Amino acid sequence: MLPKEELKKRRTEFWTLLDSEMKSVKGVHGNKVSWLSYKSHIKELYIRMEFDGKGCRLCLDLQHQDESIRELFFEQFVELKKVMQSSFSNPLTFLSLHKIEASGIYCSRIMSEDVQINFFRDEDLPKAIDFLRTQLISLDEFWTEFKDVFIALQK
Repeated sequence: MLPKEELKKRRTEFWTLLDSEMKSVKGVHGNKVSWLSYKSHIKELYIRMEFDGKGCRLCLDLQHQDESIRELFFEQFVELKKVMQSSFSNPLTFLSLHKIEASGIYCSRIMSEDVQINFFRDEDLPKAIDFLRTQLISLDEFWTEFKDVFIALQK
């Protein structure tokens, strides 16, 4: 395990590198996208990227405090599972109830994950960037086409 300061530096360097790698990548419609803070435009639906000793993940976290609303949104994602999966090269995992370790918050989570990539192996850093780039582009393809379905659920 790395000392706290080294770990912080490594994390900062990785996310800065990913950000610079993604600057030239345009969205589905050729638009500029802030990839590291990808906006869902849905209240309490967060797009998160995680990279640690257990793997690299792109996650969609439904954190609505009203459980019935969270379930409604999750069910809609499940309904679109086949079409969503067709946008992604990696298998998607659908978790109706997931605890976010860092915060202790419960959410519903949909994620694409590569457990072979490890944050602590230098040779895996380019693999993580490639993985996240591919998954973010896949997410943008799906989300551009289907976000209106979820926006309508908010109302």
